[in-house]
Amino acid sequence: MDHEAFRSLIPAHAMGATDGEESRLVADHLRSCSACQALLADYRRLGDDLLYTVPLLTAPAGLASGCGPA
Repeated sequence: MDHEAFRSLIPAHAMGATDGEESRLVADHLRSCSACQALLADYRRLGDDLLYTVPLLTAPAGLASGCGPA
């Protein structure tokens, strides 16, 4: 796998969306690639920022029972 292929997996890896084999390959690559380590850190920060800056919304009444608006 070339470097660009690893770089393309970093966003999914940061969200835990890579399969077991991809996760292992990315983890192995990260041990020796400071550029991808930095990219992973950026994506993790972005994920944290989104998690904590987007306001929580209350679900409409009846949503869980399927009685909400269509």
